[in-house]
Parts: sequence; structure tokens; C-alpha cells
Amino acid sequence: RACWAAGGYRWHYVLKPSISRDNWTEREDYVIFYYQRVLGNRWSQIAKYLPGRSVYGPHSQHQDRLFS
Repeated sequence: RACWAAGGYRWHYVLKPSISRDNWTEREDYVIFYYQRVLGNRWSQIAKYLPGRSVYGPHSQHQDRLFS
């Protein structure tokens, strides 16, 4: 079961062809920072405003921009 769960997770959040792997645009950065101020750290809710990105993408991008 653990292998299936890990495989399903990896497919859904990493390997799925519909997930965009392009560089983040300025508009996407703005959306992330705006909705983080409005919604707080509700990353799955914020991800709904960024079609084509994984649920974990906005959080990672926010942390990268904040601490770089």
C-alpha cells in the first residue's frame, strides 16, 4: 500500500502532464502574494487561482521569493 500511495502522490503532484513546469511569471507571483495576504497560508485555496500549477507549487514559489 505504501508504494501505491507514494506512486499516486508522485503522479498527482509531480509527474502529471497537465502540471506546468515553466518559469513563474510576474502575474503568478502577484497572485500568490495577493492571495496569501487575503487567505493566509491556505495554499490549496491559493492554487485554485493558478491553473496548471500543483497544490505545492505556490507555497514553494512563495518561500523561494520571500527568502531569496
